[in-house]
Amino acid sequence: MTDTSGEQQAVAQATTLNFTSTFPVPSPMVCQGDKVANWESFKQQWEDYEVATGLEKRDAKIRLATLRSVMGKECMQIFMNLKLTVEERKDIEICIGALEAHFKPKRNVVYERYEFNLCSQNAEESVDDYVNRLRKLASSCQFGTLTDELIRDRLVLGITDRSTKLRLLKEDGLNLNKAVNMCRSSEIANIQLKSMSRPQT
Repeated sequence: MTDTSGEQQAVAQATTLNFTSTFPVPSPMVCQGDKVANWESFKQQWEDYEVATGLEKRDAKIRLATLRSVMGKECMQIFMNLKLTVEERKDIEICIGALEAHFKPKRNVVYERYEFNLCSQNAEESVDDYVNRLRKLASSCQFGTLTDELIRDRLVLGITDRSTKLRLLKEDGLNLNKAVNMCRSSEIANIQLKSMSRPQT
């Protein structure tokens, strides 16, 4: 008589191991440049890796060993110098929290909003790039439910094209999506107009 339960377990283990070996390992944490963005990217990769490989269900020692092996040499040095007790270093959630506190220190909301309110579109910067920059700045301003409205306001004030700015100011019921679409349309029209103005060869 065939032991079907044993075969099923073996197949399941083989499938898991095969999937684990092919799923991309998180890239090492980049500790230079924009540390906040780099940490958020690394943390997201790590969380996805844990879920996809089933690592999140494994023993804490295995999870911690894996985390240390993928975080990179520079991040490992930072981790080793964190003020954690021996017991705290055995808790992966505490370790990740300590790394997050290091790479994402508490920000001054007043200053973050000051930076947001000074943000204007740069020369040659596309509307989409400008809006993405505003979204990134707004993410640390704690605007809450007013986020889209304030990004809309900053877009209207900060966009460089005066004719587009005038259209936005005249528009009733202007929300962020409508403002972005209007800016995109104007941007495309301006590009097309410049192309049409070139001497014909």
